[in-house]
Amino acid sequence: MVNFNFLIRNIDFTNVNPTSSYEEIKEFCIKANKYSVKTIYVQPFFLSYVKGIVKQDIEIGTTGGFPFGNVPLQVKFYEIEYAAKNGAKWIDVCINLSNVKSKKWDKVREEIFELQKKSIQESIGLQLILEIPFLTNDEIMKLVSISEKEKVEFLKTASGVRNKITLDQLRFIKPLLKSCKLKVSGSILNLKEVNEFFENGADIVGSSKGFEIIAECLNG
Repeated sequence: MVNFNFLIRNIDFTNVNPTSSYEEIKEFCIKANKYSVKTIYVQPFFLSYVKGIVKQDIEIGTTGGFPFGNVPLQVKFYEIEYAAKNGAKWIDVCINLSNVKSKKWDKVREEIFELQKKSIQESIGLQLILEIPFLTNDEIMKLVSISEKEKVEFLKTASGVRNKITLDQLRFIKPLLKSCKLKVSGSILNLKEVNEFFENGADIVGSSKGFEIIAECLNG
């Protein structure tokens, strides 16, 4: 069973709701400060705003190619540049699912290589979103193999948009990983699910319900 101190260090607390107001984002940041969490995630639009609210030791993350990755690579380059210049330490970028489903593996490999290269140039951490709920096992294995060869630091299971990660999916991908770390995300809603994912090998959990999960933990 995970405890409060573990949760505030190992959950990425997320608000990428497309309808969030400035006031809602401010309240989100106030909660992050209250609990001294390690990392929060917001939409790129709010990066400079939250940077002026959260404590300096709180890491800020954002998204790129969100949610399904079907934008040109140059657009993702700009998103990485923008994130780095506006205070983000991390960017979670969706792979191009159309290339995966079309089995254009050379293009998939090129995109992952270029995203990794660009993130290093901009001194920002890359977490590659695979959207596992939409993939076959063969596609997952292929993507993991490419990501390992390109030395991607983090793979992320899903965006949580129109999908939900399952324990079986985590159990499938975890043994495939050698050097890549795993961020488990995708409609994770409660403390029970968080416990199960960490027990089965998640390095980080990302959730828009992070503060509700914290409250559940504190209330026993």
